[in-house]
Amino acid sequence: MSFGQLMAEKKNPFLHFWYLFSKDLGISGFRIGLLHSYNEHLINGYRNAGLSHSVSNFTQWIMQEVLKDLDFMDMYIAANQKALTKSYLIVVSCLKELRIPYNPSYGSLFVWMDMSEFLEEDSDQGQHGLWKEIFEKTGILFTPGAGFGHRKKGFYRIVITSLSHQALEVAMGRFKDFVTGKRPIKHCNK
Repeated sequence: MSFGQLMAEKKNPFLHFWYLFSKDLGISGFRIGLLHSYNEHLINGYRNAGLSHSVSNFTQWIMQEVLKDLDFMDMYIAANQKALTKSYLIVVSCLKELRIPYNPSYGSLFVWMDMSEFLEEDSDQGQHGLWKEIFEKTGILFTPGAGFGHRKKGFYRIVITSLSHQALEVAMGRFKDFVTGKRPIKHCNK
């Protein structure tokens, strides 16, 4: 049962469906989505804010035409899911090999990893310093978790969809070199 079917069946004023097309369709500049709710207070508040009026008629028309092309939508979603899965596997296999903790994600555009073992200090400054060091040494730009409200320092978001698979493999190779260079070399005692 889909969430839409559940909403239609329950008609519960506390169930809301809010969806944005930008991520799934790769159209980040198009700030367009939909809200479905049986909560009249929410709908009236939304109308009062005038949020639905911020989408131009031209943008609405384009989205209507794209969504009407069901063959294209089926093909696009299948290809996107396949590409997203491959990108995810490239990143996660590297993190597993490096023994970097991460939060598994399903159908997402990013992966959260825990780089706290490399922080020089457990602070915003320590997190920022590691972020900057990673960028300067690898050219890879991760997003620190502080901007998303993470309390634990050392969490970084890896966006897995902004590169080709080949470029993502190169980036993860650079990241691998960075991590292995940061970890102390263990010597065997004879």
